Amino acid sequence: MGAGALAAALILLTGVPAAAAPGDANSSAYALQVNVLGGTVNVGPLATHACPPPPGGTTTVAGANLGALGSTGVLNGSATCDTNGVSSATGSAADVALLGGVVPGLPALTATLISATCSANGSPPPLGSSTLIGATLGTIAIAVHPEPNTTILNIPGVVQVIVNEQIRTGGVLNVNALHVILGPDGGLGDIIIGHASCGPNTPVAGVPILTPIFLAGLGGIAVVAFGVYMMRRRTSASLA
Repeated sequence: MGAGALAAALILLTGVPAAAAPGDANSSAYALQVNVLGGTVNVGPLATHACPPPPGGTTTVAGANLGALGSTGVLNGSATCDTNGVSSATGSAADVALLGGVVPGLPALTATLISATCSANGSPPPLGSSTLIGATLGTIAIAVHPEPNTTILNIPGVVQVIVNEQIRTGGVLNVNALHVILGPDGGLGDIIIGHASCGPNTPVAGVPILTPIFLAGLGGIAVVAFGVYMMRRRTSASLA
């Protein structure tokens, strides 16, 4: 094969598309976790689900009785993942009703739905969001789609309430739709409603494959090379 044919072959090789090799994907979710009043109310996490194994699934709990603190309706935790490095998760609680005054500094909390969700494919970093429908904390109306890490109540050393809390660590995104932190640094307990976690995920790797275009290109090169070879033989024979 001549230099021109070899160059053409190299061009075809570098232009070959990649096939998807399996990638790792991780996700998990739960709907509710409560630890307050010195452990007097210690519930959950409830409606937990994790992936792998793919394709994942959903765990549903009919509701939660939190004693003097209140109650919730249906709780859902769903997580999905596949072998291409893609995952997602959602943790949600419906009909949330926490009574005010039971936990020092914490007003009544009500919501039709509180949900956290995330998705990841290995690159770019995981994405997350929270949805709070009909949610109020005392006299505070909570936005349906709050910005990440929005503090709606902060009494230093007593209680802090964060909505759409997003924490990134080592390729993992943890989303808490609503997080109540009690005492200094949560030393007196906390409440998490709607939790989703995605990552770490590994993007799919590219491996060379023989496509019809690539094979046709090789065939064309072979034909051209054979033609050049025969022409040179004829020329050499006529000169002999």
